[in-house]
Formats: sequence, C-alpha cells, structure tokens
Amino acid sequence: MNETNPTPKKKKLLLLAAGACMLAVLCLVLAFAIPAYTGRSTLQGTLQSYYSAMYLGEGGIDALIDCVIPERQQATYQRLTLDGTNFSALARWQAECLSVVGTNPTLRVSILEEAENSHSYLSAVQETYPTAEDFALVAFQLDLKGDSGEESLTGAAPMLLQGQTWYVTGDTIELKVISRTSELMD
Repeated sequence: MNETNPTPKKKKLLLLAAGACMLAVLCLVLAFAIPAYTGRSTLQGTLQSYYSAMYLGEGGIDALIDCVIPERQQATYQRLTLDGTNFSALARWQAECLSVVGTNPTLRVSILEEAENSHSYLSAVQETYPTAEDFALVAFQLDLKGDSGEESLTGAAPMLLQGQTWYVTGDTIELKVISRTSELMD
C-alpha cells in the first residue's frame, strides 16, 4: 500500500477539514468587518440611529442623545427635556411621523454627498473639539414609509469622528421635504 497517495476517504476528510477552516476564517473576518462598516462607525449608520430614535422611538431619548457629540450631550439633553422634566419632544416627532406616513413606520437614510475637502476643516474643528479625529459635512436623504404614505426629506449635517464613532454636532438638523404621498393628509 502506498502511503504518499491518500485514500479517497482521507481526501474527503481533508477537504471537509479545509472547508471547515475556510468557513471559520470567513466567520471571523465577518464578525470584525461588519461592525467596522455599519452602525455608528459610518456616517449613514449614525444618521440612521439618530433618526430612528427621533421618529421611531428606537432607544428613546438616550439613543438620540448618544448620537450627539459627547461634549454637547448634556446640554442637548437639558434642552430637549426641559432640564429633565419633560420628555415630550420625542413623542411630538413620533406623532408627526405617524400623521404623515401612518402606522408601522420605517426609515432609511442614504448619504447623497460628502462635501469636497470637508476633511480639510479638521484642524479648525479641533480647536473646539480637540478629540475629533475627522470631520465631514454630508448631504443625506431620509425616507420614511408607513402603511398610509411615504415622505422623503433631505438635509445636511456636520459630523465628527471620535474613537471610531461618528456623531452629529448638534440636535438641530434642518430637513426639507422633497416628496410626500399620504392618504392621511388628503
């Protein structure tokens, strides 16, 4: 019997072991790569989290405040909640959403454009926010959909990166309606 040529059974076991190793490596890569390119580590992920908290109530006021640059979180919380005594701002935003698109609302944020050379403003931004690692001025589209309608809005937001997490610089981002279809508003 020749030991240098593996038997068909050994070949099959080697192929299965190689396949299992490749699958394990792929799972490990995806476990680290997906979080690095989604969620708050991206401009889109931060805006998605911000507006999901605002219009859908996902995570409440804490989730919304967490999207604001840490240096302004306390002031934003105080302003939005009237010094921690009134939490109706989120209820108003959610009611507004429901009044336009109806029940079961969903939203999606798309980045339309990042201002050319916005990263060059980083040194100026670091005078106010010394821990900022990057700066971006982004134009985005917010699409709301529900059982009774749809609404698309656009906005522009200055955003800062700190510790691999993007933040909006304040809680006031002006939005402009670009299209609306709603059975509720007819």
